[in-house]
Amino acid sequence: MSYETIYVALKKELEIEIYAIKKDPNNKREFLNVLEKIQHSIENKVSTFDFFFVIQGLELEKIEKISCGKVEIFIFNQELRDQLISASFSKHDSQNPENLSNTQDFFDKNFLNRVCIKSTSYGDFNIVRKKSYRQARQLINYFRYILCLFIHDRVSEQMIKINILSEVYSNSEKTLIRREKDNTIILSWGRGRKPLQTFPIDKNRLEDLSFNGFLDDFTTIINDSSQTQLEGCILTAIYWIGEAQNEVDLDVSFLKYWTALECIFTGSQQRTHVLAKGVSTLNAFSNYEFITIEDAKEVYKSMTKLYGKRSHIIHQGMNYLANQIINEADISKICKYTAWSILSLFHLRSIGYKNMDEVGSQIDRLYNINNKKLSRIE
Repeated sequence: MSYETIYVALKKELEIEIYAIKKDPNNKREFLNVLEKIQHSIENKVSTFDFFFVIQGLELEKIEKISCGKVEIFIFNQELRDQLISASFSKHDSQNPENLSNTQDFFDKNFLNRVCIKSTSYGDFNIVRKKSYRQARQLINYFRYILCLFIHDRVSEQMIKINILSEVYSNSEKTLIRREKDNTIILSWGRGRKPLQTFPIDKNRLEDLSFNGFLDDFTTIINDSSQTQLEGCILTAIYWIGEAQNEVDLDVSFLKYWTALECIFTGSQQRTHVLAKGVSTLNAFSNYEFITIEDAKEVYKSMTKLYGKRSHIIHQGMNYLANQIINEADISKICKYTAWSILSLFHLRSIGYKNMDEVGSQIDRLYNINNKKLSRIE
């Protein structure tokens, strides 16, 4: 519960007590009785809440829902609308025809037949609102991460964006331009930041994500009361890769991908070396062997160059447009290596790894065996 709920409950009882004492100085309640009232007031504010958000960018094809425990994605149909309205109105005994009509209109206009995400949380309203929103974004970022696996070569083209409706880039671009040379007026129309496509999910793709994309494992992790260190790194990295994929500014997107990588590969010294070594080694020797052993050195060099560009952006204020410090190919590379690294962590978790020291030790061991052919991480 939030401090505000506790504060309001305390304030109410203090006001009652002060008012009563003003009328009669001897009219004091027993302290334990007051505490019980405060406790009862607080408990009345705590409940389980379901939050429904309309999302754009995802399309469900011939599947009812995607269930991930406390969070579900589904198409909001008329049956659900009628169930919610019927339960609410019968409970509050407010069969006001006008009120009922307005409620139905609200549902029909804003939710009916749209893809929605339901997020369930327990607590007072102030707390669950934040928790539910965070949970919804957590699942959305998982699908953004999957997009990085699927379309990393074209990620800078901004083709697909998955968002809660209130955060959707929906406006087309309308620009008024004057050419100073001859005062010609140019009227420009464009799609702006509006995405071109949605990400369709049918039964086959959902099954593929459940097994090969570790959606079932992700569901287990987010619904567990506590996570291992490795699981915490996976969740944090997915959050940042999702935010990076959704970002339209290439400089900011580039930095967010690096944040995701730094959640995985960290070191107090020689940070560039630790990151480059981690990415190149994990992607060469993990179960997937995304790159060959022979290519590991080239990937190491590529990562050091990309890290240098990251430093130029952060420490020297250079940017994509003015300095051409990065390009679309750099975005594709960092997106690809980040997504591959996260998928490799999922695999390591599936074979029993629990903390990042274990992962780091394996990376060091493999890296230090130079150009020998090695078996996969077991």
